[in-house]
Amino acid sequence: MQKHAERIGALLAEAGLHGALVASRQDDQSFGDAEAIYQVGSLLLRFVRDRGQDFLDIAAVNAPDQFHRFDDVEIATGLKTETQNPMEDRPEGIADTVARIASLVPVMETAFDGQHIAETVGKIAGVSESRGEGMRGILGRAVGAAQNPDK
Repeated sequence: MQKHAERIGALLAEAGLHGALVASRQDDQSFGDAEAIYQVGSLLLRFVRDRGQDFLDIAAVNAPDQFHRFDDVEIATGLKTETQNPMEDRPEGIADTVARIASLVPVMETAFDGQHIAETVGKIAGVSESRGEGMRGILGRAVGAAQNPDK
């Protein structure tokens, strides 16, 4: 079985990205949960596999303790809108995500450089809050419907 970090490294290379493995862990006993952090230019890309689902988080090398959801970063940088369904029924596969991010690295590096990082993080916080409000609304409607099935 190929290790998560090796798989991600191969996908990065296939996409033309030169990534240096910074850290990795894998728990084969627990659903294959794993994490691999690669440095690509001035970015840290954290690839998390949790219960069979893959996630990508991004941080700046100069702020390595502040990872942000890739979907939120895309919206905050104007690469995607909130209406472009950041929580799709079928999540994008990690291979597709890696191929897509290859063309976005320059935009992401600018967004996380010393001149723009504070503004970017502020926008990401707004996107994250908006997503949370949306989820609370969805859950509230679902609970209401379950409590009042005749309505």
